[in-house]
Amino acid sequence: GAAASPLVDEGRCIVPVGGNDNGALAAFDAKTGEERWSWTGDGPAYASPIVTVISDTRQIITQSQNFCCGIDAAEGTLLWKIPFQTDYAQNAVTPILYDESVIFSGFNKGVSRYRIELREDQWHTEEIWENKEVSLYMSSPVVAGERLCGFSQKKRGQLFALDLTTGQTLWTGAGRL
Repeated sequence: GAAASPLVDEGRCIVPVGGNDNGALAAFDAKTGEERWSWTGDGPAYASPIVTVISDTRQIITQSQNFCCGIDAAEGTLLWKIPFQTDYAQNAVTPILYDESVIFSGFNKGVSRYRIELREDQWHTEEIWENKEVSLYMSSPVVAGERLCGFSQKKRGQLFALDLTTGQTLWTGAGRL
């Protein structure tokens, strides 16, 4: 199945398509529907792709079944990837950008922030922080000032806030019974 929202960027409609063995992140011409490029490095998940510019490179960032990855928006080539798997291959949380870093989460995996940078023509990812106290599953967090807020799957929908700089839990709600 697929549940991601399509992304329209510079005349391309970008969407995860296919299944486990033949899936791709594909870009189609928004006017004609003609395929512009396809990245087949991993099967699609449920996370919606986002677009950003890091180190003067326009890229699509998304979660696939086994990675959080950056794909060149114009060419469809892999720029970088961070291994990331959940119990059900259902990476459903849309990544969040913050200060040339990406924040992502998944079922029972906590929340992580990684710096993404280009050094000497090579892409590098470096973990800035990881928080295992909360975790996201089917809802994506939001940035509010210097906080990341969301609903953790823990305690059946526990509301939380994390400090974006340190990853420290600022507060959590009670959750549902």
